[in-house]
Amino acid sequence: MNMMHIYVFAAYFGLSVAWCLPKPLPEGTEDKDQTATIPSLSAMLGALFLWMFWPSFNSALLRSPIERKNAVFNTYYAVAVSVVTAISGSSLAHPQGKISKTYVHSAVLAGGVAVGTSCHLIPSPWLAMVLGLVAGLISVGGAKYLPGCCNRVLGIPHSSIMGYNFSLLGLLGEIIYIVLLVLDTVGAGNGMIGFQVLLSIGELSLAIVIALTSGLLTGLLLNLKIWKAPHEAKYFDDQVFWKFPHLAVGF
Repeated sequence: MNMMHIYVFAAYFGLSVAWCLPKPLPEGTEDKDQTATIPSLSAMLGALFLWMFWPSFNSALLRSPIERKNAVFNTYYAVAVSVVTAISGSSLAHPQGKISKTYVHSAVLAGGVAVGTSCHLIPSPWLAMVLGLVAGLISVGGAKYLPGCCNRVLGIPHSSIMGYNFSLLGLLGEIIYIVLLVLDTVGAGNGMIGFQVLLSIGELSLAIVIALTSGLLTGLLLNLKIWKAPHEAKYFDDQVFWKFPHLAVGF
């Protein structure tokens, strides 16, 4: 199974686990689902490091020097455009034109996720840039409009932005990969095009099925009473889950 399927697997695994957790959450917990300044800055620093090393991540397993070069350059093109799209889309989505760190966190790496599977097959830089633009728009739009939908339909908390963000971008990347694979095999006169397409679809389907199945099993396991889990009203209280030596909290 392709290593880039890790995006799709992780996204659907997290969504299925979150769907199994108790819901709806008690009233009053929404105000606690906030990100403090220091963790937000730390997340931005982590996103910066990921941005720098994403091309090496996409090209690490490629054997051909030409494919590695194409993967590195196409990934840089895609993530660069997704950064511009994230900043611009975040500003357009805010009534006062302000930039939201939530949107930026989820969208600056969107291009790298979208080209993760097909970066070595993209023949022209403009295709990678267009894919980064589309991925950035999907990421910003999903961060703005999908949390409410996930809350109402699936009962998944707002903090699962990266879950459905990567699920959508992972599917986009897989579709682009299958299209480019078809064009590449047709251009090379390879008669195995049907087998290659079926193999790619089977890999994607297998990743989704394993993610959903293992996620449901994990969620059901977490619901067992043997873990001494805190009450749902305490889900966003860090002092319940972590030990703070400087705080005398009786939990």
